[in-house]
Amino acid sequence: MPSLGEYTFVGHSRTRYVFEVYPVDTNFKDGFAAVYIFSRGINIHTQIPVYIGETDKLGICIRNHEKWPCVRRNDAMFICIHGDSSRRSRKARAQDLIKHYDPTCNLGQIL
Repeated sequence: MPSLGEYTFVGHSRTRYVFEVYPVDTNFKDGFAAVYIFSRGINIHTQIPVYIGETDKLGICIRNHEKWPCVRRNDAMFICIHGDSSRRSRKARAQDLIKHYDPTCNLGQIL
């Protein structure tokens, strides 16, 4: 499925990260590595992160995500994807974004 567009999230470090925005029920390739954000918003131009994570197996991770109950409770309508094949880079980017946005479903979780 093609993306709905792009959205730029800004980390605590003020670094800008460009994400592709998809409907939350999109199926992804199993082996795709990315930082991902479950988000809600009025449209794709206003994104509020509900959960931020990273994985090297996006399709598997999303289908079996343990945070689905929290994501659904918080009305996430989108999943935003920032492809990144480096585990170290993904972890650093996810932490930078979590530190800035403090998403509800990330409370008490350290990557």
